[in-house]
Amino acid sequence: MRCRMFRSAVIKLVKQVIDASVRHGKWTGMCGTMAGDPLTAPLLVGLGLHEWNMSASSLSKVKKVIVHVNRSECTVLAEWY
Repeated sequence: MRCRMFRSAVIKLVKQVIDASVRHGKWTGMCGTMAGDPLTAPLLVGLGLHEWNMSASSLSKVKKVIVHVNRSECTVLAEWY
């Protein structure tokens, strides 16, 4: 499952949704496996995701990553896609 989440087409689609919501003064939230995966957290920060919804068991791991990442570096990561 994890390899599908990192497909560039999926990442580009997520970015398009986030950008469109920002243009219209809205926020974008994500729930599910991708939002609850600590490995995707820096990428989602870089894409500009506004809100994460995940299972309680994922919360502490993802929060730990988000608190310690550098937003500028996450943006560079997201631009790679």
